[in-house]
Amino acid sequence: MASDFEKPDKVHTLFKEEIELAGTVVWNGPVGVFEMDKFAVGTNEVAKALAETDAVTVIGGGDSAAAVNNLGFGDKMTHISTGGG
Repeated sequence: MASDFEKPDKVHTLFKEEIELAGTVVWNGPVGVFEMDKFAVGTNEVAKALAETDAVTVIGGGDSAAAVNNLGFGDKMTHISTGGG
């Protein structure tokens, strides 16, 4: 059963399909409470899809940057910004 912080696997598949179609993806903010393993699936799946796409990928924000770097995908992204407001 999906919690309030996590979406079903079908949604992850839809995100991946859309990412595969994109020419450019700007991602600002993790999916759910990625710091907690049981809620990290959405963030992990989006980060993996971004790492596997040929699209230009721009990661914005400290939490998103931390997520892709912690997963070992930082070098697969076109640009990672840690600037904030």
